[in-house]
Amino acid sequence: MLNTRSLRFVVALLVGLLFIESPDALLAQPPENSLGVADLTGKIIEVTFQDFMSEGPYEVVKVTEGKQPGSISTLRVKIPGEKRNKTIRGKQVAELYVDHRPLDLVYDRKQRGLVFSSEKKATRLEKEKIVAERLRNTGHRLWKPLSESQQNQFLELQSTFLKDVQKQMPHVRFRLIDTQFFTVFTDISPDQVNGYLENLDAMYRELCTAFGVSVQKNVWCGKCVVVIFQNRADYMLYEAQVMGVKNPALLTGSAGLCHMFGNGEVKFAGFLGNNGGYFGNTLIHETTHGFIHRYLSSAFVDSWLNEGMAEWVADAIMKNDKIVKRQKLSAQIVMAAGGWGDFLQAKQISGQHYGTASTLVDILLDRNQDGQFRKFVRQIKEGNPIEASLKDTFGLTFKDLEKLYFDWITRQ
Repeated sequence: MLNTRSLRFVVALLVGLLFIESPDALLAQPPENSLGVADLTGKIIEVTFQDFMSEGPYEVVKVTEGKQPGSISTLRVKIPGEKRNKTIRGKQVAELYVDHRPLDLVYDRKQRGLVFSSEKKATRLEKEKIVAERLRNTGHRLWKPLSESQQNQFLELQSTFLKDVQKQMPHVRFRLIDTQFFTVFTDISPDQVNGYLENLDAMYRELCTAFGVSVQKNVWCGKCVVVIFQNRADYMLYEAQVMGVKNPALLTGSAGLCHMFGNGEVKFAGFLGNNGGYFGNTLIHETTHGFIHRYLSSAFVDSWLNEGMAEWVADAIMKNDKIVKRQKLSAQIVMAAGGWGDFLQAKQISGQHYGTASTLVDILLDRNQDGQFRKFVRQIKEGNPIEASLKDTFGLTFKDLEKLYFDWITRQ
């Protein structure tokens, strides 16, 4: 369960989702005509609800019409892995997707059902065009939904990769553990790894909820590969020999590192050592970066915001006081330096400023009135500059944000 402060982060990402397409919607080629009732029966669908939540995939077993022929009053769907069925009322639905394709439906009160909207389709297509072009101009792209065949190809590549890791590190006795969304390769004990698997699953659920993704949906290419070592020396060897990290300073003081690739793959590696709590925070923090990488597009989220969100999620899952301690320490460092320098423009902020990053997320959440934080993150992933997105959603400039931070310090 989320603590109160971290709950605000998830809620802020959710608010406003109703009028924003799902990530997959921006990639889809919609049907040219409205979808009839008979057309949906037997189809696999995903659903975005009016309360901002997403569910699926579900198999449609029965459709009930509204007053207009071809409209949808209710859907009866089969839940995977369960014998029971579920009824979805049309007035609860913001959008339906078939093969990741939005059907451009709206609820018509007079017809008492979901009907096709050419206006909604035209608006979405125009936005698709603008976003795709903007991302292209910055060297990024929208992530395409992967077919089952493509997912299997990634899984085969990851299996080959882990076999190669074992060959290159024959002295390590690895065990392979597969979960629904993670492949864990580790030499730590089963008792130790179980708790971390639970934390990974919890992180995945919370981020899916926050970003409006169905918790049954796989956002990864294949799976997220998680390599956990007992000892630092093996971790350092892996990063240098397998991952090709040339600068050991990147690993100094860290219990783990997330690698995010242009093809969409995400791989994490870390070591447990003697501080399981610290490693647990690192595991969630770093894999959160991986999830953000896979959200909507390959566009980067600026370092201070990316680190700030990762701190929030780690706090939500691990439920310790590390975030508060880091915020106070960062404030002391900033005050002693007389400012934060190029903090907001830095390609990668220093670890001593992670507390400042999470404080800024806190400040923005305090000003979140109508889903601004959720829209702020999405605009950045759609290729908009961060300060322009901040101004558009919160009405703030970087100078305004800096003033709010120093006002926060004086109140401590």
